[in-house]
Amino acid sequence: MPIVQCDIREGWTDEQKPRLGDELTRVVHEVGNVPISSVHVVIREARGLHYTFGGKRVPEFKRE
Repeated sequence: MPIVQCDIREGWTDEQKPRLGDELTRVVHEVGNVPISSVHVVIREARGLHYTFGGKRVPEFKRE
Protein backbone atom coordinates (compact mmCIF):
# COMPACT_ATOMS: atom_id res chain seq x y z
CA MET A 1 0.00 0.00 0.00
CA PRO A 2 1.75 3.20 -1.16
CA ILE A 3 1.46 6.20 1.14
CA VAL A 4 2.20 9.58 -0.42
CA GLN A 5 2.89 12.45 1.97
CA CYS A 6 2.60 15.92 0.48
CA ASP A 7 3.53 19.06 2.41
CA ILE A 8 2.08 22.29 1.03
CA ARG A 9 2.02 25.89 2.12
CA GLU A 10 -1.14 27.40 3.45
CA GLY A 11 -3.22 29.05 0.75
CA TRP A 12 -4.42 26.18 -1.44
CA THR A 13 -8.18 26.27 -1.91
CA ASP A 14 -10.58 23.57 -0.78
CA GLU A 15 -11.07 22.74 -4.46
CA GLN A 16 -7.34 22.39 -5.20
CA LYS A 17 -6.45 20.01 -2.36
CA PRO A 18 -8.77 17.14 -3.39
CA ARG A 19 -7.66 17.54 -6.99
CA LEU A 20 -4.02 17.32 -5.87
CA GLY A 21 -4.85 14.12 -3.97
CA ASP A 22 -6.66 12.68 -7.00
CA GLU A 23 -3.78 13.42 -9.36
CA LEU A 24 -1.13 12.06 -6.98
CA THR A 25 -3.24 8.90 -6.65
CA ARG A 26 -3.54 8.59 -10.43
CA VAL A 27 0.21 8.96 -10.99
CA VAL A 28 1.12 6.39 -8.32
CA HIS A 29 -1.47 4.01 -9.80
CA GLU A 30 -0.08 4.40 -13.32
CA VAL A 31 3.63 4.41 -12.51
CA GLY A 32 3.52 1.82 -9.75
CA ASN A 33 0.88 -0.36 -11.40
CA VAL A 34 -1.02 -0.59 -8.12
CA PRO A 35 -4.78 -0.52 -7.55
CA ILE A 36 -6.17 2.94 -6.91
CA SER A 37 -7.88 1.61 -3.78
CA SER A 38 -4.49 0.87 -2.21
CA VAL A 39 -3.03 4.37 -2.69
CA HIS A 40 -3.19 6.64 0.36
CA VAL A 41 -2.43 10.36 0.15
CA VAL A 42 -1.80 12.57 3.17
CA ILE A 43 -1.75 16.33 2.52
CA ARG A 44 -0.28 18.47 5.29
CA GLU A 45 -0.71 22.20 5.10
CA ALA A 46 1.37 24.67 7.09
CA ARG A 47 1.96 28.40 7.27
CA GLY A 48 4.92 29.95 5.49
CA LEU A 49 6.60 30.49 8.85
CA HIS A 50 7.00 26.72 9.11
CA TYR A 51 9.16 26.56 5.96
CA THR A 52 12.76 27.65 5.59
CA PHE A 53 14.65 27.52 2.29
CA GLY A 54 18.30 28.46 2.03
CA GLY A 55 18.26 29.81 5.57
CA LYS A 56 15.36 32.18 4.85
CA ARG A 57 11.78 31.87 6.02
CA VAL A 58 9.10 31.63 3.38
CA PRO A 59 6.73 34.61 3.61
CA GLU A 60 3.15 34.14 4.70
CA PHE A 61 0.64 33.48 1.93
CA LYS A 62 -1.34 36.55 0.85
CA ARG A 63 -4.34 35.98 -1.38
CA GLU A 64 -4.40 38.56 -4.19
